[in-house]
Amino acid sequence: MIAESVPKNKRGIAYSGFELFVILGIAIGPAIGLMLIPRVEIRYLFYFTSFVTFLCAIARILWLKETHHFRTKINKFDSFKSLFNKKLLLTVLALSSLFLYL
Repeated sequence: MIAESVPKNKRGIAYSGFELFVILGIAIGPAIGLMLIPRVEIRYLFYFTSFVTFLCAIARILWLKETHHFRTKINKFDSFKSLFNKKLLLTVLALSSLFLYL
């Protein structure tokens, strides 16, 4: 996604910014969770995480459009990749996170 939406001369900065936010999430997320555990039951934190994951999956399906690149060379792993439909996989992920509420 970054390579398709950022000019070639600014890709390094874009990748760095993306990774910065990934690392910040990894570093800050557990600290926030640690502060919330005494105030909220841990199962509600899991419910909240499942709900946010479900919303992200729905947003990805609705608003992120896939860019198709046509290839002439056939790779031996293409038949294996065709077994997994991305929309089906995301739908299963979203529904499985929804079942955590039940």
